[in-house]
Amino acid sequence: MKAHLLLVLATTVMLWSPEKAHASPDDTYASAVAKMKSGDFAGALELAAQGYNARPEQRFLFVKARANDKLGKHEAAWAVMQLIQPGNLPEDQQEFFVSEYERMDKANKARAEQARKAAEDQRIEAEVQRRMAQTHLKKTPPPIWRWVASAGCAGTGIALTLLGRVQAYQANDDLGSFGTYGAYESDYAQSETLYAVGLSLGAVGVASLIWTLIDHMSASKSEETDTSFSVTPFGSARGRQVGLQLRF
Repeated sequence: MKAHLLLVLATTVMLWSPEKAHASPDDTYASAVAKMKSGDFAGALELAAQGYNARPEQRFLFVKARANDKLGKHEAAWAVMQLIQPGNLPEDQQEFFVSEYERMDKANKARAEQARKAAEDQRIEAEVQRRMAQTHLKKTPPPIWRWVASAGCAGTGIALTLLGRVQAYQANDDLGSFGTYGAYESDYAQSETLYAVGLSLGAVGVASLIWTLIDHMSASKSEETDTSFSVTPFGSARGRQVGLQLRF
């Protein structure tokens, strides 16, 4: 008798346990909504996935989308929202779906705009840094006054040198017409002074011209090195052409 009762009890437990092990879709949905309200979004997401696998109903997708959004998985939430047909939701969720859809759409656009601005700010900052680096490394051509001063110094020196030589030759030619030898020496010494000053000025002027020319060539070479070329295709009435865009 006892063995018969134990067999009946065991059979009852076996038949009853599967029903308890698998909750109904309504119970799963209610539990998922309760976890959403309590702030257990991970638990709500798990229950919504279980409920949808058991019975693919739109209400579970809505819970899944909201839970993903609360967990910061905005792209996943928005992707799920696109799959939901509001007419297949429970009536008490349809109006709520519309408000949530608009809210997520607005938040996604705001995040996209923020990301675009951040990318643009990074691009501008990188361009500013690049140009500052180019400006720092790039040599500027010498100013015009350096050319004028160098040429003037060299020209004056050459002129004084020639004047000193001419005056010395003239003094030698006019040696017999001087009243005293001292007058000749004074005139010749003056010519030597002019020659020495002219030679010094000429040397300084020529050196300055060479230095200015070197700086000018270095600046020109820097500009050529900084120049970059880019090939940009563009259409025309006769066919496709290729244009070269020169960037300075």
